Amino acid sequence: LGFIYLLPAEGAEMAAMTARYLFTGSYDSTVRLYNDGQQLLHTIGGHSGPVSSVCLIPPASAPTSSGSEVLIASASYDTTARIVSVPLSLPNPDDMDPPYPKPLASLCLHTSAVSSIAANASGRNLLTGAWDTFVGVWSTEIPEADEVDEVVYPTFDADRKKRRKVSKKDPNGPVRKGPQTVLKSHTNRVSSVRWSPLDKVEANVAYSCGWDFTVRCWDVEAGVCTSTLTAAEKAMLDLAITSNGKMIATANGDRTISLFQVGNPAPPTQLPHTSPVTAISAHPNSPHHIVSGCMDGTVRIWDLRSTTGAVESFVAVGDQQKAEESKGKKAKSKVLGLDWTRGNLIGCAGELGVDVWKVNIGN
Repeated sequence: LGFIYLLPAEGAEMAAMTARYLFTGSYDSTVRLYNDGQQLLHTIGGHSGPVSSVCLIPPASAPTSSGSEVLIASASYDTTARIVSVPLSLPNPDDMDPPYPKPLASLCLHTSAVSSIAANASGRNLLTGAWDTFVGVWSTEIPEADEVDEVVYPTFDADRKKRRKVSKKDPNGPVRKGPQTVLKSHTNRVSSVRWSPLDKVEANVAYSCGWDFTVRCWDVEAGVCTSTLTAAEKAMLDLAITSNGKMIATANGDRTISLFQVGNPAPPTQLPHTSPVTAISAHPNSPHHIVSGCMDGTVRIWDLRSTTGAVESFVAVGDQQKAEESKGKKAKSKVLGLDWTRGNLIGCAGELGVDVWKVNIGN
């Protein structure tokens, strides 16, 4: 393993890598875009609470994507999710109309923190999962007018009784968009949502996990839960699916990973860790490899053909200088998000920044 560069984004929650760019969502309520030279291109506001999840919407069918801009989706503890068009270049102050990120749609459904958002491979659909126990299914098409009336959101405040109304409609702001389907079966917070990696065009199969100790498989078109996998007394914090769609791995708060075989109701295999597992991601091509991250800052790479121990582990340091200044000694940065969408790179997001590590798993 070789550390290749550091992309500082304080309090980064989740990182999503493209071929030349990296997006981060942060506790400071913003999304940031960096290029592969570690240059900050854009800081994208709009949320009023911590950003919990961010994903790239593949451009194959996204109507406003081009070679110079992309669509991203973000989810936040402020109960909202957003679709934003982001230019892949720095604004030039000499331009009469320089390109800046443009909010396109606000996804209106959830009444509690939105914990996860995911785009399917075709870019036509999104999933959201939230603490209100619901999973939302969305089209990425941007309507010309609001599909949902003005909504009332809870404030991101300790006093949950206080509420605020959305301010008067900004003509240049995002349109309010409603879901295609609402999936209801979880009995506690939904922590992570994923599309099946086998659905390259149609968005028919999805998965979600939550604090009710379950992974649920969904027939999205029918809007029903087709199967439930259970790990007793294990609050699930994140979810990954191997590239062949045969294995599901969940990151659990009890210091374990649970490995389920899709379609097999047998109890899952458990992979032990030394602290709560907060993030997990699967290799984009190899069906045998996953990566996990923990509260103690340790990242582990696993070969699922032999689960006696991790094949490699390292510490996601983040901004070590900032850690030393704040705590007076070397400190580990809690791992809050992982991304392995590129086979030779792993993005590790933590409290103190984002590391990108180069990996080689052979065949």
